Amino acid sequence: MKKACLLILIQATAFLDLFAAPIRSFPELTSAMHTGNRFVMLLDLQQCTGKAGMPTGYITPTAMMLVPETGTTPERVVTSHFHFTDRSGKPTYEYVKFTLYSDNTVIVQTTFYEPQSFAQIGLPHTFNCLIGKGIEIYSE
Repeated sequence: MKKACLLILIQATAFLDLFAAPIRSFPELTSAMHTGNRFVMLLDLQQCTGKAGMPTGYITPTAMMLVPETGTTPERVVTSHFHFTDRSGKPTYEYVKFTLYSDNTVIVQTTFYEPQSFAQIGLPHTFNCLIGKGIEIYSE
């Protein structure tokens, strides 16, 4: 199964290289956002954590927001993804929040919820990635 996921990720990357423009930095991302481009984000948590066997996948954000710098917070781009999945063989909802910063760091936070009560399952998991290492972004 892991090999199949890796093969799909490699094929998706090759396809996107042909038909989409890679985003290599935060300024490129914000520039593409200003022109109304849509994006595909490839996620490889193994590259973020260094731990073998971590999940890989992709999302196509339906919305992204450029949040301006304030006196207490830096400029950033935020997006999220909510989906039904399984965790340890049991059905769950998963909420994944992506925060992309001007220094090309990306914070990925994932939280699981029980599907009937919507109670949070455990603590959220946080992953520290970089644009181009763990997170690849393509502009369509």
